[in-house]
Amino acid sequence: MKSQRIVLAVVLIVLVACAVGFAVVDGLRAAASPALSAVVCGFVLYRLVKHPMPPTRWTRRRVILVAVALAPVSVAVIATMVWVIVVNPDWTIRLVAAVAIAVVPASLVWLVRLARREDQAAKDLV
Repeated sequence: MKSQRIVLAVVLIVLVACAVGFAVVDGLRAAASPALSAVVCGFVLYRLVKHPMPPTRWTRRRVILVAVALAPVSVAVIATMVWVIVVNPDWTIRLVAAVAIAVVPASLVWLVRLARREDQAAKDLV
């Protein structure tokens, strides 16, 4: 699916920028984690472009498993960002946390739209 490739490409660009920024500001040890994540993301993006996965149906079981996995993670991320907003006095960190809070439901909406498109494409193939 095209949207997966776009999101992975954006994530890859952000990770590379973070790795370069950390390498310049704090040294190579600080850049190791985003650089490793960029390598993994780049590999996944390469595999997705060269060998695209065929669309699969979203069964009730698959929807429930994804919901069970994502619900606690989403709540934990939002709770952590609310805690950062309450505890941290720096306004820039608070702004980043507020943006992160907004990204969680946006990501969930994107995932639902992606699942619907994939399910519809799988129905059309049959």
